[in-house]
Amino acid sequence: MRILLWVLVLVGCWGLGQSRAWIATPTPALRGLLEQLEPVEGLPESALSWETLSELQRLELLGIQTQMFSPLRTARALALLSVAIHDALHLTRGRSIEANVLAAYAAQEVMLYLHPTFPNLKDAVRQTAQAIYRQAQIQGWPEPNLKISQALGRQVGLQVVAWGRQDGAARQVIPTYPAPAPGVWVLPLGRPAVEPGWGAVRPIGGGPRGPGQGPATPGLGLARVCPRAGLVLGRAGQTRRGRAADCR
Repeated sequence: MRILLWVLVLVGCWGLGQSRAWIATPTPALRGLLEQLEPVEGLPESALSWETLSELQRLELLGIQTQMFSPLRTARALALLSVAIHDALHLTRGRSIEANVLAAYAAQEVMLYLHPTFPNLKDAVRQTAQAIYRQAQIQGWPEPNLKISQALGRQVGLQVVAWGRQDGAARQVIPTYPAPAPGVWVLPLGRPAVEPGWGAVRPIGGGPRGPGQGPATPGLGLARVCPRAGLVLGRAGQTRRGRAADCR
């Protein structure tokens, strides 16, 4: 688990260095909040701390583990969380916001969306965001800036949630599995290994046409499924059975 967390943090740090927002846009509501910010004197510039990022990732990993997300759902959940934090920081760069409060409330909206039936996790996420807010108060951040940081984070998080509701992940094809019999492997309940509908899920920042519009890049050694012939095609179009022409 610790190794996975380090990998996620490294990937998150790479994402936080990108020069654009992946999903969120500077809406009139966001611009209105930014215009209300006043400069903060006597405090160092706020930066997202390791403790905040680690705790937010830990909570999401707890939700993923407890609810037994499939690998694809896990990847999507972590991507949406990382994008919400990145976009919130990117759209408010150079402003007098408290970065940890901003990130916590952006992440809160995403995690509440990802785990609607997990009340204990939802309570923990809200309590964590409130604790980060109180810590910023103790450090002397002005209340108006904290409230605006909170509102900005929520606005960005809600934009990411709205995007996620339309990315196609909810329209999954339920696979058909063989009936149990001696020598037949039966899929464990609640642990889907493959979800056929995921090929239609819209990617984040997936191609040259702009964020979320590009197709999967060919030639990466990833398998693809041919629905007509029931084939699994490999790197060079090789097939394990049937005719590759059926997939054209």
